[in-house]
Amino acid sequence: MNPSHSGPALEIQHLTVSYRNRAVLSDLSLPPLLPGQLVALVGPNATGKSTLLRALAQLVPASGQIRWDGQDLLALSSAALARTIGYMPQSLPETAALNVLEVTLTAMQAQNLPASAEQLAAMAVLERLGIDDLALRRLDQLSGGQRQVAALAQAIARDSPILLLDEPTSALDLRHQWRVMNTVRRLADDGHLVIAVLHDLALAAQWADRILVLDRGRLHACGTPQTAITPDMLRTVYRVDARVQRCERGRTVVLIDGPAEETPRA
Repeated sequence: MNPSHSGPALEIQHLTVSYRNRAVLSDLSLPPLLPGQLVALVGPNATGKSTLLRALAQLVPASGQIRWDGQDLLALSSAALARTIGYMPQSLPETAALNVLEVTLTAMQAQNLPASAEQLAAMAVLERLGIDDLALRRLDQLSGGQRQVAALAQAIARDSPILLLDEPTSALDLRHQWRVMNTVRRLADDGHLVIAVLHDLALAAQWADRILVLDRGRLHACGTPQTAITPDMLRTVYRVDARVQRCERGRTVVLIDGPAEETPRA
């Protein structure tokens, strides 16, 4: 992170989200997140990763401060928020009676493009993700992985400065994982701030600039892949004994030896 950065930043301070009187996120504060970064949000199941994205997208009630370029995101109108944030859920509902192109076009309405330019731009997004051949296929005719990539296309099509991606690779084979992560990396390199929930720590380490580790609704660690993904973190947060190997080109391999010895958690 560049300490002299003077442009827009996403600032999250004292964020709390509760379900049925249980705090899922508890007084969560993060370092400023910047355009051009691909931020991987990692941690065990049920630690608040998806809830954080949903809070940023105003899909769940939250208290605290969320600011982008000086604006209070919690106070934005739906239209203004849609211009600021592109949100990808884990999958689009298969019951939606739209085809892939129509779903992508719905995300572009705020851009007020001529119809012909809008369709060309939507097809360019689908081609970038390798699903242009599915453009006229209805969502209920797609596999789970195909719906997942269609959800990513919808998020990208908004061309918003912030992209929130909830497990964008979880249902994909290795080839499509690479294609999606390569696309996401390029979006960050083009100046978007991308925050992606990832369960695969190797993918997170390979592609992300920053790793945010959540544990029980709180920030456990924030840093580069080299500083955030460590045996100590894996033992404390994931409750496993593991070795972390750094390979060529900065790749990281996590070798799990087994569950860590159970000790009381604070």
